[in-house]
Amino acid sequence: MNSQKNTRSSLFLIELMISVLFFALGSAICIQVFVKAYTVNEDARRLSFASLQVSSAASALKYTDGSTASMKEYFPLIQEEGTGFVLCYDKNFRACEQKDCFFVLHMTRQQEGNAISARIYMTAPDRKEPLYQLELRYPAARTLSSDTEISGEKEGDLS
Repeated sequence: MNSQKNTRSSLFLIELMISVLFFALGSAICIQVFVKAYTVNEDARRLSFASLQVSSAASALKYTDGSTASMKEYFPLIQEEGTGFVLCYDKNFRACEQKDCFFVLHMTRQQEGNAISARIYMTAPDRKEPLYQLELRYPAARTLSSDTEISGEKEGDLS
């Protein structure tokens, strides 16, 4: 009778250990799923932020004269670098000084005849490729003189 009780106890313990093992495996899988969901969410937030900032920079570059002063109206912390501009953002997606920089928005441009080509991209130190990039080509701004015709009329003739 005593040996039958021991057999039941050991069978119960083995069954309990198997149940704990399945529970541990299930919880490990759930933790991996939650971690993957978090990283996908963070990547999506970064991509969304980068695309918004790059698009804003492209609009500002295209629809202004491209000078440092005009770019500072839209991006107060922008810095001129070579033939373009650099703008820094911290980990919380706020514009910041270069010492607190995590994300970097780069704008390079060059004139090709009557057009300007620009490359705008955002980088992060934990990635080899840019988070988002945009290549832009737009006509160079013309300065109008007093005898230039606009829409079939002389500039000074508005009657």
